[in-house]
Amino acid sequence: MGATRKPRKRYVPRAVALDAADHAMALATKLRPGQRAELAGPLHRAFELARAGTGGSTAWCTLADGMNVAEQLAGRCGICSDRMPEIMAAQEALHTWHARHAQRGTWTLRADELRALDAGVLFHGIQLRYCTQGELRDAILAVQRHVQQALAGNASPRALVCIGALGRQQQQQTTPPGAPT
Repeated sequence: MGATRKPRKRYVPRAVALDAADHAMALATKLRPGQRAELAGPLHRAFELARAGTGGSTAWCTLADGMNVAEQLAGRCGICSDRMPEIMAAQEALHTWHARHAQRGTWTLRADELRALDAGVLFHGIQLRYCTQGELRDAILAVQRHVQQALAGNASPRALVCIGALGRQQQQQTTPPGAPT
């Protein structure tokens, strides 16, 4: 009698980048003006709603996501890294704004918080002008990992983590609009 053989597994092809060089070049290119507008538009609208006092939790989440990405772009990529204190001041403003809402139920910002958020939104717009598609993708992934670790209880007690919509979504698109996947 012959030896019994295991049946072979069926071949299932994996997705393959057709041209790795094109993919790498696409990730190394800067964001196009349309992509920048698509990314910065919601952040500017959220800031205007917050300035008017009608923002609510949606505007807070959008601003938190923008400032988290700005923090990662400054820290990891060095884009506007000299403006890290202003970005962290915007994070602090978001934190106190959310704490005040939890305490009093109001979404009104104070003047110093408005100035800090205005500076944060401005510097994030500058970052979007100079970052590449790959850097932005990596920053978004880093924000998602950071927020997931904070939600799991692995954050430092002194860490200031503003959890927006990016960290709560499991299947968030992590590439800039129009970028290759």
